[in-house]
Amino acid sequence: MSASGISDDELMRSSPPPPSPTGNNFELPPQNSQPGNDGLGAGAGEGAENGQAAPDIVQPDWTQYAHSVATTLQLTTEYRHDLVVQSQLGHINQAFVSLGGLLFSIKQQLDRLHPPQAAYTMPAALTNAIDVKAAELFLSSDLSAYKEWPNKKLMTQLKADGNIPAGVSRDKAANKLIGRYIGSKFIHYRNDTKDLIGQSMGIFNDTLKKFDGPSWGIYELTEKIIDTVTSTGVVVSITLPFVARVAFLRYLYAAKLDESMNGKVPSDFWDCIDAKLVKIREEKKDAAKITKVFQHALTKDRHRFGDAAATVSINAFMLSAEAQGNRVAAAPAPVAGPSSSS
Repeated sequence: MSASGISDDELMRSSPPPPSPTGNNFELPPQNSQPGNDGLGAGAGEGAENGQAAPDIVQPDWTQYAHSVATTLQLTTEYRHDLVVQSQLGHINQAFVSLGGLLFSIKQQLDRLHPPQAAYTMPAALTNAIDVKAAELFLSSDLSAYKEWPNKKLMTQLKADGNIPAGVSRDKAANKLIGRYIGSKFIHYRNDTKDLIGQSMGIFNDTLKKFDGPSWGIYELTEKIIDTVTSTGVVVSITLPFVARVAFLRYLYAAKLDESMNGKVPSDFWDCIDAKLVKIREEKKDAAKITKVFQHALTKDRHRFGDAAATVSINAFMLSAEAQGNRVAAAPAPVAGPSSSS
């Protein structure tokens, strides 16, 4: 106890802390004060045990380093000041958030200087070209596959014909948009054709597990398919090879119906068609042998579903159709035609 009546401990608490070893006393912001340290020396540690106030933990000062970085990066006075302010933030998360804000601000400025490319819009001339060429391709008698391949084939054809300019061809977003439009066309064609083939079979008798009622002849079915696919105004004539191709599709459709016994074909119908086409090409190899496969399908179809008259020859049908509306184009004689005995 001193003569003034103040205890030694109280006297020690009222004394300023000793200077730091470097001789610099940093005045820390309130958020850097240690819990329980109220500035009166009541802190844990060896100094407190000896009756001395524990010195505050001095945080490093990054101001000088910030000036050094600003000099290296040749920052203007304004940005140098901003960097120094950043260096004095007391909490690392606070610094990160502030830095993130600055980065987004920079990105925003760059976006204004270089705005994102406007979304590609397909011109009417291109959509018209796709409508015409997609219909022609789908109604081709020598289409090698009905899924995926037509999309790639048509895209290649459009680029080769100049319907898709080189600049658009290199634009991934534009190509994706065009590809989606092409894909949607072929999806509709496949769905419509499959539905028409199903309708052409007649009405399914669930008791007898077979189709009864009126069915469509192969020429009627072929004409309905062409009319549906070319609803946009595309003109495609009926050809004998395509009639045989439709007969082939219905032949496999009927085979799938016989397997299901419920009047429905599986959802992978077109996958089965593509697989069958691949198998035919691999096994037959020769064009004449491949033709006979479709010729056989046409003969079987006429025997099962008939036409205006079972005895009417295909050649007579073609001559009659040409006389009525010139809708049937001449077809190469050996391709997919029935045998003379049919």
